[in-house]
Amino acid sequence: MKGLGIMSLKKLRKYILFIYIVVLLIFSLTIFIFYFSMKQQSRGYATENQQELTAQYSEQIDNMLKNMDNVALLIMQDTMFLQSFSGLADSDPENYFNVHFSEKTELLGNLERFYTTNEAAERISVYNNNNDYVSYGILYETNEKVKEFLSRCDVDKTMKEIKAAQYGRRIVCIEDDIRGNGETLISVKRNLMNIGTGETFAVIDIQRRLEDLESIFGTYNDENQIFVFNAFGDIIFTNTNKTGADLINKVKEQKSENKRLSGYQWINKSNDFLTWSQGDQFEWTVAIVQPESTLLGTFRTMSQYIWFLTLGFLAANFILVIIVINKLMRPLHELSISVSKVNLGNMTMTLKNDSHMNEISRINSEFEQMFQRLNLSIKNEMRYQFEALQAQMNPHFLYNTLSVISAEAIQDNSDKIPELCDRLAKMLRYSSDYEHRIVTVEEELAYSLDYLSLMKERYHGKLIFKVECAGDTKKICIPKISIQPLIENCFKHGFANKDFPWRIYISVQIVDDSWRVEIEDNGNGINKETEQQIREKIEMSANHKIGGMGLVNTISRFRFFCGENFYYDFHSEPNEGMKVIIGGETIDQSYNCRR
Repeated sequence: MKGLGIMSLKKLRKYILFIYIVVLLIFSLTIFIFYFSMKQQSRGYATENQQELTAQYSEQIDNMLKNMDNVALLIMQDTMFLQSFSGLADSDPENYFNVHFSEKTELLGNLERFYTTNEAAERISVYNNNNDYVSYGILYETNEKVKEFLSRCDVDKTMKEIKAAQYGRRIVCIEDDIRGNGETLISVKRNLMNIGTGETFAVIDIQRRLEDLESIFGTYNDENQIFVFNAFGDIIFTNTNKTGADLINKVKEQKSENKRLSGYQWINKSNDFLTWSQGDQFEWTVAIVQPESTLLGTFRTMSQYIWFLTLGFLAANFILVIIVINKLMRPLHELSISVSKVNLGNMTMTLKNDSHMNEISRINSEFEQMFQRLNLSIKNEMRYQFEALQAQMNPHFLYNTLSVISAEAIQDNSDKIPELCDRLAKMLRYSSDYEHRIVTVEEELAYSLDYLSLMKERYHGKLIFKVECAGDTKKICIPKISIQPLIENCFKHGFANKDFPWRIYISVQIVDDSWRVEIEDNGNGINKETEQQIREKIEMSANHKIGGMGLVNTISRFRFFCGENFYYDFHSEPNEGMKVIIGGETIDQSYNCRR
């Protein structure tokens, strides 16, 4: 019966979860399909509307320029203007029409007729390169400013530009009104010429305020960025000053790459939608850049309601499922929390005993027993590894040291023999003391100095070493036999086949709870390839396996005891020696540091 109850509980949980997942998937799939379908339709409608709006703007601008050009064409066909300007003498620098009022009045009458009939211009002016000038319109101007304008205007150059223009022997430009109050104007210019002979006599200038171009766009959305380019790709008008050069270049790039008169393109990572439309006659282009968020504003409002209803349904469904299976899932949840708290420093876990969930109690008991065995195994493994490391005194070092003592005895240097024996005995006592695995920096330095003194005697004073300490070396604890192996590396590898003298410099710096040790020699050094191999071995030794008493093993031991508080580095160049740096913060004092 007990087994049947456990099986029924598992089947019930699976059945409830299965029904919940199926319903959730079907509902979510339906909502997502509906959402993306509506989004695509809304995007389609919005993009079509923006394309139509862009085309309308372009057509209105083209019509405005076309009407201005039509006025210029009417003046070209007016024989009175042709007769008046073709018969003017080049020698008279004054304005001919300021003296001949009757002729000026007749010309102004014709200009008034063209002005009122078309309503396409706010100033109509005709002038030549001899300061002869006549104009009509509502734009303010004075004789003094007209003279200034004519003196600064290169009429001959303007007529040549008009004659060489690619677009119907006319030019369209944006310029400041130096004849009036300096406001920005749109000008359509043609030559007053004899169509039969091609001889030109004056410039016909039809002008409107740039504000008339802006009024075409009416009240536009501040989020929409509007650009108007002329036939040469120069920006004539834009409604925004927040757009950088990057976006302007993208708009011009899309216009140049797509030779069609109109088009659209999604640009940049923000999904801005660009539409452009080019006028038929004057080839001015209107481009509108609209963010997707604004383009789909209506859909976004509707989608908020959809997601609100969806989330409400899911929340209600979730609460229902929680109520149904809470009692079944609670013990497993507690088990998961307890297991997540287990780490190297905490190898125990506890769960509340539940008489109705015997299988959880059994799992708890088994976990506790397993962690106890694992904790004991880890502690034993740590102790065995450390003791094995301490026992690894280099037998060649012992042999060579005894040889030195023997040589001193043969030479009957009785004062040195006790000193050498005392240093060797101190090293043996230090390394064979298994009770203390952690020692102070002062003790480790003393052990290292004994080693260096014996090595100096072995090489008959050809070894030169120096040790500098800054800070309280009794304050910081480190693993035993951790500095001496780095010094021993100098003899094993750095000084092999290296001419005397050998030099070793040791620097120890202690500030508060932080420490740093630098060991530098003048040995052979290593190349970059060997350096990379050593670094790879250090990273591979992160499992703390014993691998010798060298650099790799020493760094592994420091990582084992210090964790993330330890750091290391080393630098070397071939034949220029090597520098090893280790450091960190003081380790956990629970390791029984001998002071």
